Amino acid sequence: MRACVAKRAGEVARMAICDNRPRELARRLRGDGIEMTRAKSGDLQFRFRSKSLERSGRGTERRVNGATLGRAVSRSGRELRLDLGSMSRSLSIARLLERDAERAADDGFER
Repeated sequence: MRACVAKRAGEVARMAICDNRPRELARRLRGDGIEMTRAKSGDLQFRFRSKSLERSGRGTERRVNGATLGRAVSRSGRELRLDLGSMSRSLSIARLLERDAERAADDGFER
């Protein structure tokens, strides 16, 4: 699940145009069978159907708190926390870096 969330977060971060990145991330995760919701405490929570819980008879849905989900490692080696605040900041930074790279590329072509 960690790898799937990290993969989808990376895809959303690389999107050129997106009005609501957290909503887009939730939509993509739903396609993978993972639901991104808020817990009663307000924390980000990931839910998915667990076959092991079904076999043991202790329910069908596993809930993982976003703060305890773990960290995703970027290509540069930096660790990114997978809670909503951290993902939102990461996506904002990625958009800013992309804009700067586009401006630098455009400036290079104008000269």
